[in-house]
Amino acid sequence: MQPSKTILIVDHDHAMLINIARHIQSIGYGTILATDAAEAISAVRHSNPNLILLNVDFPPDVAHGGGPFSDGFLLLIWLRQMDEAKTVPIVMINGDDSPAHIDRARTAGAAGYFPKPINFDGLMAMIVGKVGEPIPQAQETSPSA
Repeated sequence: MQPSKTILIVDHDHAMLINIARHIQSIGYGTILATDAAEAISAVRHSNPNLILLNVDFPPDVAHGGGPFSDGFLLLIWLRQMDEAKTVPIVMINGDDSPAHIDRARTAGAAGYFPKPINFDGLMAMIVGKVGEPIPQAQETSPSA
């Protein structure tokens, strides 16, 4: 059975993606992982996530000479223009929790901002607060003999 609520995690750091996903899955949500803007946009269009965790910093795409989405803030603005993501809560994650970064995220449409290093108890509480408790799936039972 698939979890009833799904969180899209967008970060270029594969180890961070896996670590965040494991914590989210441990409290009953499904996860979708994206390492760049193209994957994130595709996931939003095809998977209807209940919440998006979006890293602020992405390294420039050297193979393509950099690009507009080497900045998570630009991806946030793009997502907010998509019909599929207009109402989805987006929480920015970054090591810089300065007031300027937090204000920039809110101005661009973020529903929250979470600092790195990640306090996973705090992040899980924030996720539950934004999307509600995961709904337990009914256990399949076999008929009694």
